[in-house]
Amino acid sequence: LYDLGQNENSTRVESTEIKRIVITNTAKDSEYAKEVIKRARKLNHKVEVSYTGTGNNDTDILAFPSQLQGAENYWYMKETLFVRERKTPFIETFPSPGDIVENLNTALKLGFHCRSTCHYCYQQKAPYIYQEIFTNFDKLKKEIIYEPFVHRATLVIWSVISFLTERTFNRIPNDLDKSISKFRASAIKAEILDNSSMIQFLPENITQVLIDCKIDFKEQDLKKEIAKIPTYYEMNKKTPLWLWVSEYSDILAIEPIAKQMEYIFTDLLPVNPEVNFMVSTKTADEECFLKYDGQNRVMLNMNLSPEEVIYKYEPGTSPLDKRLDLIKKLQDKGGYILRLSFEPMINFEGWQEAYKNLVETVSQSIDLASIPAIVLGSIRLRDRLKTEIVRNYPWTDLFKDEEACV
Repeated sequence: LYDLGQNENSTRVESTEIKRIVITNTAKDSEYAKEVIKRARKLNHKVEVSYTGTGNNDTDILAFPSQLQGAENYWYMKETLFVRERKTPFIETFPSPGDIVENLNTALKLGFHCRSTCHYCYQQKAPYIYQEIFTNFDKLKKEIIYEPFVHRATLVIWSVISFLTERTFNRIPNDLDKSISKFRASAIKAEILDNSSMIQFLPENITQVLIDCKIDFKEQDLKKEIAKIPTYYEMNKKTPLWLWVSEYSDILAIEPIAKQMEYIFTDLLPVNPEVNFMVSTKTADEECFLKYDGQNRVMLNMNLSPEEVIYKYEPGTSPLDKRLDLIKKLQDKGGYILRLSFEPMINFEGWQEAYKNLVETVSQSIDLASIPAIVLGSIRLRDRLKTEIVRNYPWTDLFKDEEACV
């Protein structure tokens, strides 16, 4: 892939099939892992399969060849898929990093992966560098049944913090994600599986959450807020739980191999009526969406860019017409909540006309009246991300004019 990109006649690096699958010791006997191998070899019969052992403290050994350096590791990662068990919880409260305005987000971590090679992708500075999928879905099934009650409790705790500090928080308070992880584990251990039990559980555990969040409070003020917990809880029941399955992942990009979206449709959606699922993608893999009923509890957030941007900066993603075609098919089918994202908007020669044409194409292709939200965004240039982009994509002209964002 790297060599192809270096070709002076090409500004586009096509995503290839997964070339190698690494099965960890914890997943070697998994039926799901065996199915992943079969599906991968059906797409590419030359896929290499290897097995890796277990290190200290029962950790999986995940490593790239020692002779690879810098960008070589990045491109090797794009062609490699690790299959393993997840040791930590599948469900986590998203920390909402940065100076942003954001509602409570709860992530369902089925894996970390995106086979596309978008030049601007902030995953290049992600804390986790491997493409991986998890096998131990039985653990997930045990976790997810508690999450509607943990979700309401989290909103209640956020409300209590707001009133205690007399502040309006535009995103979750600092460290609430970490303290809720401990709270969630305690609730699961106590088997809190109904609203009444959670309303009783909250007063017994909220003090520790506040301490973990470093919230200053007076005992008498906290007592007043604890007395209001049943009211807060009843009000926050109106806020639905959405599990976001796209943190550091484009779940549809690897669906032909992993079948994670299909698992959501067949094993999670039908038996968890209070749980909704949100997917963000640049991939028009339509098979499972057309096959199953989303029950208006699956949101598909389709990312759209001008063809010029897709061609130059989003290799391996679906063409614009395919993305819009999937949206149109799902509008005709019904049962899905559909959202659009124009993100990131990129400054390039002729960008004004390109984005004008994009808006016209979108409005002519789908029914915009049925789209509840449209998101606009710029490139997320985290610390040192530009350095990673230039290292991994030395042929990119993304920073040609030192202005990548509109």
